[in-house]
Amino acid sequence: MTGRPDLFDRALEIRTDYSKRWIQKNGIPVKRGLRKLLTYLQEKQIPAALATSTERDIAIGYLCMAGVDSCFAASVCGFEVERSKPEPDIFLKTAEKLTLLPEECLVLEDSENGLRAAKASGCLSIVVLRG
Repeated sequence: MTGRPDLFDRALEIRTDYSKRWIQKNGIPVKRGLRKLLTYLQEKQIPAALATSTERDIAIGYLCMAGVDSCFAASVCGFEVERSKPEPDIFLKTAEKLTLLPEECLVLEDSENGLRAAKASGCLSIVVLRG
């Protein structure tokens, strides 16, 4: 945090621009085991969903680049919820799209705010380490 809420939008813009340029140069990083997990879920007919703060067009583009876009039954992206993480809104809406109760959902999360949001939603959660 900058201590200056008025700089949030500009800081987000800088971060987003940097991420886009890095991915254009290096490709989309895919966590080890992701494809294996998604294949397993499909075989067992367990729906997977995406709940991300990233804007929809960018998030779907990333999924396409990773070759996993067809693996998700639902998604909630960007500003499609009123309150962002650490508030639970994104996970509650995602569970609703899957027609599941939050306590029937498992969240894989790699951020502190995401874990707070998962806990507040009533979903089970697992920390996915970066790297």
